Amino acid sequence: MHKLRYILPALIVSLLLFNLPAGMVSALAADNSARVGANVSVPVAPPDFGYGVNFGNPRGWYNPGLATVAAAAGANSARIKLPEYHFARWGYDIEFANGDMAAYRSNGLTNLTGMLIGPTAAHSNSPTGGRLDQYSPKNLYQPIWSSPGVVNPNNYWANHVYQTVSRYKGYVKIWEVWNEPDNTPNWQLTQSSWWTSPPRPQDLPWWNDTIFAYIRMLRVTYEVAKAVDPSSFVAVGGLAYESFLDAILRYTDNPADGSVTAAYPARGGAWFDAVSYHHYPQYATYDQANQTWLRGTDSDAMATSFVAHKNTMQLQLDRWGYNGTTYPKKLWLVTETGVSSKPISGLAGGPELARNYLLKVPILAQANGVSQIDWYMLTDTEADSYASSPFAHMGLYYNLAGQTVATARMKPSGVAFDTFGTVTRGARFDAAATAALALPASARGYVFRLPDGRKIYALWAKTSGNSEAASATVQLPTGVPLQKRLWDSSATGATSLLTPTGGNVSITLTAAPLFLTETTSSGGSIILPPSPTATPPVATTTPTVPPATATPTVPPATATPTPTITPVPTISPAGQLLTNGGFESALASWFVPAWFSATASITSAVPHGGAKALQFKGNVMGPYTFQEVVARPGQKIDFSGWMNVTERYNDSTVAVELVARNSYNGVLATFPITTNSSMTAGWVPISGSAVMPARTAKVRLQIRFSRLHGTFLFDDLSLRGN
Repeated sequence: MHKLRYILPALIVSLLLFNLPAGMVSALAADNSARVGANVSVPVAPPDFGYGVNFGNPRGWYNPGLATVAAAAGANSARIKLPEYHFARWGYDIEFANGDMAAYRSNGLTNLTGMLIGPTAAHSNSPTGGRLDQYSPKNLYQPIWSSPGVVNPNNYWANHVYQTVSRYKGYVKIWEVWNEPDNTPNWQLTQSSWWTSPPRPQDLPWWNDTIFAYIRMLRVTYEVAKAVDPSSFVAVGGLAYESFLDAILRYTDNPADGSVTAAYPARGGAWFDAVSYHHYPQYATYDQANQTWLRGTDSDAMATSFVAHKNTMQLQLDRWGYNGTTYPKKLWLVTETGVSSKPISGLAGGPELARNYLLKVPILAQANGVSQIDWYMLTDTEADSYASSPFAHMGLYYNLAGQTVATARMKPSGVAFDTFGTVTRGARFDAAATAALALPASARGYVFRLPDGRKIYALWAKTSGNSEAASATVQLPTGVPLQKRLWDSSATGATSLLTPTGGNVSITLTAAPLFLTETTSSGGSIILPPSPTATPPVATTTPTVPPATATPTVPPATATPTPTITPVPTISPAGQLLTNGGFESALASWFVPAWFSATASITSAVPHGGAKALQFKGNVMGPYTFQEVVARPGQKIDFSGWMNVTERYNDSTVAVELVARNSYNGVLATFPITTNSSMTAGWVPISGSAVMPARTAKVRLQIRFSRLHGTFLFDDLSLRGN
């Protein structure tokens, strides 16, 4: 995280490069950077907004448990760290073997961001005992490919990228290259010499190498990742300073001086699809468009600075032609942002401030073209009675150290995060409806539209004066009743119905956003995913990325390969949908991770019907099984089955759920069938129904334990579609 952020008079900035005459700006954009890589096209962003988190490393917790509590707080994605030194110790398949990837998927955390960082000591330029996350890899300038399509194992970073992307491409869609390479204690340089000269290694303590070497790492990552998974995104590594972004766009990976040559044909913008930036609004932010510093510490001022930070970075992209005309536009994500729930060291904080900022930022992010936010962070890192750092109190949960999934305590910001994700999941920002709101100056509002056409209004009273005390009354035109949810409705379950009178509803607002959802559609079209952002046809240049189908020379891993999920049956989605619901064919058609094979098995001891039943037995965190079948929007799915709990200890809990998923494998809704944490008197029936939401392509029947400690049996499961 950047702890020093733009503490500088604006006078210096106003004299810098972004005030160049228009003719010179055009000359910069019309450089001789080759049309390769992201200078040609970038992938289409996932259709759903990403509500992600940074897990941290709380004592006594592993990623499956963290994934469970993250999902409980409304997250649908996460930013995970994937260093080479981790895989060198445990093997490249460890994220499967330890249950991490299975836990992410079963908890609906999809389209993960994978942070590529941390070479091994033998492959790092780090001095002995140095932090491997803060020193560049060796051999970056070794050839990336031994021959077309064949990774050069002597380029250690290329090998790491190949090994990682090959295994985890089905789970991770965004590959973030390093973390904060522009972190610097010499912040004055970010506002002066970085605009005209290459940032120096001695000023980059979290990278310790040249800007040219960082661009080289982007290029190596891009070429290898795209060869393995052309649909993936490569992102810069959580930048703070627009001058560093400008330097990436200004130079190539030429180690001599960053100039364009035949060997180094493209400037840095060719080697990444997405800009990842970090924003901590308690520090002042420069708004380049208005040439002013933003220092407000109320939630509206902080959310505004979030957008200003993005816009200032976009100006640098525009200058270098990444405007959708010369080159494709970049995608946007924010892999760290947060506000402390208490004021510390003279920096703004408080539970209301943190909660309100958390709610407003994803709203403004979607309105301004940001695809994903990863909140920093999932949990506080110290007890609430301490105040060592504001970064220790940005969690969605109070300190998880020593807690369990059952005893984890959600903070107000976590409740708000869950409410926002629950209410707006699957909805898209509606710019036209937002512009038509015509709210008074004391209120702010944004409109989202669900796939079925219903509108969701997010409204609040505008804050000012560094205070969260605000109120406003608005008359909202509507011809249909509106379901009202406050920020904490995910915890309280409370809703109310607002019926229009004379074509309006009257609402009193506070600084905390509330949500109003139309009970029936008032008209309007469904918002479709964006089209690919390719540039107009140009003279072709042979790309440097080799074919993805060639066989690599990297030695194959010997550990368990990526698990293969049983294909979705191609039967018509009506009648009986499950295959082998009585387990007479053992676990055929059911997915059980290999690392839980000793826990989930078939027993013939006490079946309900037939000769066999499914048995979960043991003492382990997070085992599960599931079967996915074809489903369609609006279809009613009826589940029935039998359960027998013969042994149970401690906090063992099982959930049987129906999970509606779209064609991108994203979770649309989870419908609980039953949750059991007690013994049963023999076999007991379990049943439930759910109507599939819009955009449903399949439904998953899953049996999932937060913790298994005992013996749980299931048999004669049925899933019928009507």
